[in-house]
Amino acid sequence: MRQDLLTDDQQKAAKGYDHSYLFDCARDVSAPVATVLSPDAKLSLVVYTDKPAVQLYTGNWLSGTPNREGGEYRDYAGFALETQFLPDSPNHPEWPVASCILQPGKAYRFFTRYQFLNH
Repeated sequence: MRQDLLTDDQQKAAKGYDHSYLFDCARDVSAPVATVLSPDAKLSLVVYTDKPAVQLYTGNWLSGTPNREGGEYRDYAGFALETQFLPDSPNHPEWPVASCILQPGKAYRFFTRYQFLNH
């Protein structure tokens, strides 16, 4: 994806990735939805979820945010993978995903697992 950063109008408007990716409704939820490998290939992040989508945010506006070393982060110094329903889905009943509206008396049961692996 790095080679594709800021190559289309949607990314340019968001200053990077801030996009939702919808999963196949018939997918195997025991299979990972995302795997990220560190630049040195010594660590990977594997994400599992039964949510219908994931939001990828590439730290587009991190510049100036304080870090633990007393300095500041630069833009794109991190990323987030946020499992969720599609943004604005309450206003789109035509979308092929389960409702994100929790009705009174109903339980909210979804899982997300972030697994870090050393290589």
